[in-house]
Amino acid sequence: MRLVALVCALLLAATLPASADQVTDQIDLGKQYYEEGDLGGAINELQFAIQDIRSQLAEQYRAGFPPAPTGWTFEDSEEDSSAAMAMFGGGTSVVRTYTQEGGDGSIEARISVDNPMIQGLAAMVSNPALIAANPGAKRVRVGRDNAMVQFEEGGDSGQATLILGGRIMLQLEGRGLENGQILEDMTQAWQVDVLKKIAGM
Repeated sequence: MRLVALVCALLLAATLPASADQVTDQIDLGKQYYEEGDLGGAINELQFAIQDIRSQLAEQYRAGFPPAPTGWTFEDSEEDSSAAMAMFGGGTSVVRTYTQEGGDGSIEARISVDNPMIQGLAAMVSNPALIAANPGAKRVRVGRDNAMVQFEEGGDSGQATLILGGRIMLQLEGRGLENGQILEDMTQAWQVDVLKKIAGM
């Protein structure tokens, strides 16, 4: 009972500009159901409110994507990020796709936050032995953080992974590329400070 009341208090304290009326309406209805003894209904309404807050948070994270390289354009995915991440342990994920103008190149960029899988990948990215044992892989420094960039030797595809503080994972997956330099450049161009601020790091 105290836990439900605490969740209500925390959510009521949140001030979110987009869809704020819908969120507060859901919280108020959840509180009403709780006071009436309908705990299932209260939980349902609070879960809807949390889902909407996560969607707003995902939109804020979009500010952290790298700008489109010269000669490239981008399009944001409209996928239900919170629902997709639920299958992998929860958290928030947003996706942006970059496309080369007049070329075959495409790069999918993903921001994942507070997913349990991140901790395991963080250990791999910061392990020199694992990077050395992986053909085509190299470490790229982004401030104090480590990224691993991989590019298929003799091929046209590659990927990059950057972990921030064990909570945020930034990924690039490219196809139709001439080399891995664009992946390195975009890894350096993530808006790291913006993302950390949004995540409260």
